[in-house]
Amino acid sequence: MHASIPQPTLTVTNLVLGYGGKPVVDDFSLSVQCGELHALAGENGAGKTTVLKAIAGLVPIMSGDIDILCNDNRKAVRVSFVLQHDVLPSNMTVGACIKCASVAVNVLTSSDEVVQLLTLVGLRASPQIRVSELSMHQRQLLQLACALASKPGLLLLDEPTAVMSHVDAIHFWTLIQAEVKNGLTVVIATHKLEDIKAQCSRVTVMRAGKLIFTRPTDDISIEEIIGGMAPQSSSQSEHQPTAAKEFHGDPLVRISGNGEALSIYEHEVHGIAGLDGSDYDKWLKSLALCRQDGLTVHMNDINIDTLSISARRNMGIGYIPADRHLDALISSETLGVNMSFGQLPKKALGAWLPLRSTNIEAAATEVIMEAYDVRPREVSRTVSTLSGGNQQKFLVGRELERENRVLVINQPTRGLDRGASNAISRNIKAASKRDKSAILVYSDDLTFLMNTCDKISIVSNGRLTETRPVSMWTETSLVEAII
Repeated sequence: MHASIPQPTLTVTNLVLGYGGKPVVDDFSLSVQCGELHALAGENGAGKTTVLKAIAGLVPIMSGDIDILCNDNRKAVRVSFVLQHDVLPSNMTVGACIKCASVAVNVLTSSDEVVQLLTLVGLRASPQIRVSELSMHQRQLLQLACALASKPGLLLLDEPTAVMSHVDAIHFWTLIQAEVKNGLTVVIATHKLEDIKAQCSRVTVMRAGKLIFTRPTDDISIEEIIGGMAPQSSSQSEHQPTAAKEFHGDPLVRISGNGEALSIYEHEVHGIAGLDGSDYDKWLKSLALCRQDGLTVHMNDINIDTLSISARRNMGIGYIPADRHLDALISSETLGVNMSFGQLPKKALGAWLPLRSTNIEAAATEVIMEAYDVRPREVSRTVSTLSGGNQQKFLVGRELERENRVLVINQPTRGLDRGASNAISRNIKAASKRDKSAILVYSDDLTFLMNTCDKISIVSNGRLTETRPVSMWTETSLVEAII
């Protein structure tokens, strides 16, 4: 064999995968060459994550073959997997996590190497702090450090930049490209099609568990990728902001601090933009959860700083957190049970069971699944068997349909494809009009903020630095203001 013809590192042949005996991936094949950065693209639920899990040995194969071979001596290579939802032990330190990841594959990592890995991935954290003290974005970087500590030949990445800021995503791609040049083979599942075009050499498009095509990214447009992901009849086009609203009277919500104030009116969708580490989440938590140092919150001119979470929920303040697994959904329970999770009973019950699934919840779940295109449409499904994108659609739908007076949303489109993100944008705007709601939303997707919000505020170092109507922002000016 000529040296110029690379031996595939990964070969997947006629793969069939499923849950409960029902195939979700059918007759799927894939070939990834040594030192290649290969993308998997597809709508939410297309089967991308299931394929990655099968390659990593985390789900059983119903039929087909997966071969992972080294280029030169044909010995098996080490595989590392950065999951979309981390499974890091919260009580362990950062340094211990990295050392355990390396020891598990018979690689010893010194304390100096731990620090070097943290610097390499851009995680500015001490090796001595516990995982529970990290933000969701920082835990994603720690997963990457653990994966690299095992010195893999094949790296699998599932939506790794979904919660990264623009600046951190640039650092991430610089690191991955450098590792690829050193011979690492990478397969990444992502909904960020611009990243696929700019960073990957080839893209494999999936639809409903089936292979549609594999093509070089230099020879395909983003529009062609979208066309492969969904039938042409699907509405995937970018939508534009509607005409600017005018707000009169007193604001429904006012958050004040450091001489600045953020006011949100009935029917308004107010966006927040800021880098990870800018303390933007303090402004969200001060309204949805509890008092935050330096901030004071009024709703209908009533100070709510000392109110409990349950009291805030009874006032009609809803919350969609960024980490759906930790704070919003019970993965081992059904969608019907999760329909009532996080919702207080409207009437006092002699024995209130937090986990319940009644005919009422089942009917409400079916409505949400239909309206928000959650697939497959089975109320009895456990959350863990849904793709991350379908979990997110269910969560957002559950909270938007609760008719809150105020709704705080953190990262609403995490793990969503372009079509689903556009649908969520429309649903948020519709909820603000329908329920006279005041909605406060943070997203690192600036296009989503531009298309969804009436106003956008910038937060830097915990301070509100600038607020403008969305018509006065461009994506360029937003990036400049954030940085």
